[in-house]
Amino acid sequence: MASPTPRSLVDLPTEILMEIVWQIPTIEDAYHLARSCSRLYEILQSAACRSRVFRSLAGVPGSSEYNLDKAFSVLVRMAPFKWCLKGTEKRTWILIDIDYMPIKDKVHLTMWDLTTIRNHQRHLTFHEALHKFLQQFYDLKRLWHNHFESGTEDILAAAAALQADILREPDNASTGVPADDLCSERTVIALTLDCLAVIRDLCHIECHATNRPQNWLFRHGSRVNLFAAGYEYNTVYPSVTLYRYVGTGRPKRARPAGRATQDEAGRWNYGHIEDMLGDILRLSLGLLNTQDPRHWSTVLYVLSVLVLIRDSLRPYLQWMRKMTVAGDAVAKVLDDLARYYYLCTDGGFVLGYWWDEEAYARRVGHCKVSIERAHRLRRLWAPKDDSDDEEDGVVKWDDCERALGTTGFRERLELFIRMWD
Repeated sequence: MASPTPRSLVDLPTEILMEIVWQIPTIEDAYHLARSCSRLYEILQSAACRSRVFRSLAGVPGSSEYNLDKAFSVLVRMAPFKWCLKGTEKRTWILIDIDYMPIKDKVHLTMWDLTTIRNHQRHLTFHEALHKFLQQFYDLKRLWHNHFESGTEDILAAAAALQADILREPDNASTGVPADDLCSERTVIALTLDCLAVIRDLCHIECHATNRPQNWLFRHGSRVNLFAAGYEYNTVYPSVTLYRYVGTGRPKRARPAGRATQDEAGRWNYGHIEDMLGDILRLSLGLLNTQDPRHWSTVLYVLSVLVLIRDSLRPYLQWMRKMTVAGDAVAKVLDDLARYYYLCTDGGFVLGYWWDEEAYARRVGHCKVSIERAHRLRRLWAPKDDSDDEEDGVVKWDDCERALGTTGFRERLELFIRMWD
């Protein structure tokens, strides 16, 4: 016997209804459709459906569509302290050689990425090295030498503290955290902080190098001693030597793309920035796809650190301008992830204009840990949002949030991590 012909939209099979729902063009349309009948409301309330609708509305493509490998072909990490940057002159490359040996007695006064810590202290287990790495973010003023404003340092320290808390949670072992890398949803904050630490040396160069075009820099030959290693004004900086060479192909990396591995000597090989960013995107989307508000604090810290990574890959030095191609790729990832976050978190979580602490408490089942994490983020935002002598600025940002929606949230995110006056 033939199936009866559907009399209305809601008589259609669930699979067909979900296909229709996924074509909704605006969040307002999704809201009105959900209110039209109980069956559509039930479908739209499911985590799988909500995440797909929000992702479609945010315009977030698949990871492969960002083509991070191509974007980072202009900046290749050849070894832990060697980079190859595409030159501004045709068919040229610049090898950047960074050397800390002249100041090896001072290296404890500077910041290190996780892989370097593991190679310098091989007796440490992965989790011991990770703990040591995170501890550095509690002392950024000394180790990163006032590179960030104090408000930004506070946010980075809070991100490291949250990551440490997550790793201490009793169900940690049952979730299968990898033994030797950071490619887990539970370690995505550490992965993002590690990506920032990896490009730290490029920040050193921008702070100390002369802003000249490439042809001026190499006017006396293909090798340039950019600056010598030193320690002054409580700041440690390595020696940096540049080598120019001509070639048409992309330089070969020391190993294939992938996660951290060990060589025959037991040294840990580093990851590449494009691989790290791909994992950061994948893991952050995975957390948001669950539609679980307990993860909102984690992803907000990830977004904040991505702002700093993007800015570090947009140098003002003329001979480093090609690096902006990589910075623009990070900006695309950041913008898409921020839009998706805004939709998944009811307007931007604690940074949103409509933040409602009581509503959030109900959504997390009055979980004290989640509420305290939200409180901490709100306190970090509050000095900028609630100060009496910044009332005009608050009105400006509230108006921006109302008028521009996801764009307004992204502007708030920029203000949050930079803590500009």
